[in-house]
Amino acid sequence: MKNKLHLCICSLLLGLLSISIVHAEERSINMQASITHEKSLMMVAANPCMGKNPCMANNPCMGSNPCGAKNPCDAAVNPCSLKNPCSAKAALGEQFINPNLYIRPRATTPFEISASNKKQLIKEGERLFNDGSLGSNGLSCNTCHATDDLFKQSFAKPYPHKVQITIDRSGYHKPVAADEFVQFCIATPMAGQPLNWNSRELTALTAYVENVKQKSFMAKAANPCYMKSKNESAGHNPCMAKNPCAGQNPCMGKNPCTMKNPCAAKM
Repeated sequence: MKNKLHLCICSLLLGLLSISIVHAEERSINMQASITHEKSLMMVAANPCMGKNPCMANNPCMGSNPCGAKNPCDAAVNPCSLKNPCSAKAALGEQFINPNLYIRPRATTPFEISASNKKQLIKEGERLFNDGSLGSNGLSCNTCHATDDLFKQSFAKPYPHKVQITIDRSGYHKPVAADEFVQFCIATPMAGQPLNWNSRELTALTAYVENVKQKSFMAKAANPCYMKSKNESAGHNPCMAKNPCAGQNPCMGKNPCTMKNPCAAKM
């Protein structure tokens, strides 16, 4: 009888011990969870971008910015930057230029230039360079480029190469050929219709630009003193008032998804 009593007491004690161990493990787990939660709160409180992230719901441009809702707030892949053609179109509105307007279609072939007709084509190109009738606003290529001063430094590079204005106006980051840039200038500053891609006129105008204007600029660009003075006077552009590229983006100053985002580099 005593043995049975001892067995019952031992069983009871073992059961109580097991329950105590389980409760102790639960308390340990809860404590760890509490510590983890407190650490998370401390990290949030230490984040200088919390509460002032311009890409959060308090973004004043969110309602009107078609790219705002899609913005992942990633500085490396920001759909609000002008590298995104959709963003460029949204930001520029009517100032946006569709790359299809000036990028050569694959099915077209340039008018052939050869040693026998090159000199004549360049001469014809000079006339077209000064022809205000190519556009609809009275401007000609020569209006802004009578001298070499208004060409960007990249003009000294052989075509094709990237052109800043096609990046700014179209979000187009690929290299542009010389005839494509000619078409861009006719369609944009001059507000004209691009020339026929197979035409003699386009080949002539391109030949003049590459063989006369560009070579002249390349010779000057080789002089570091010329480039220094050019950069210093870059703000005095006599064509700026007539240039549709001069318009400022009305939302740029208040769009916190632009490069002014103070949190972008930290996210």
